[in-house]
Amino acid sequence: HGFAGGAIYFSKHPEAACRKYRNGRGNPDILIKCNVNLGKCYNADKNEVDRVPRGFDSVKIFGLDVYAVYDPRRVKLVSFIPA
Repeated sequence: HGFAGGAIYFSKHPEAACRKYRNGRGNPDILIKCNVNLGKCYNADKNEVDRVPRGFDSVKIFGLDVYAVYDPRRVKLVSFIPA
């Protein structure tokens, strides 16, 4: 499920997203660029939460370039980028 349960995971930087592909084994063919409305973001350690805490819209994993969003309506696809 990832560091924060069943969510849609994002990174700000393409390099970070590529490192997460197949747990660092291999390289993706494409990256999907999105606009993500994080809303009110909760900062958490890895595996501290498995869902967004009440009153928050997303989770930022402390010390990593990882954001978890639980509501797909907060995500807008922008483009596909060759990796």
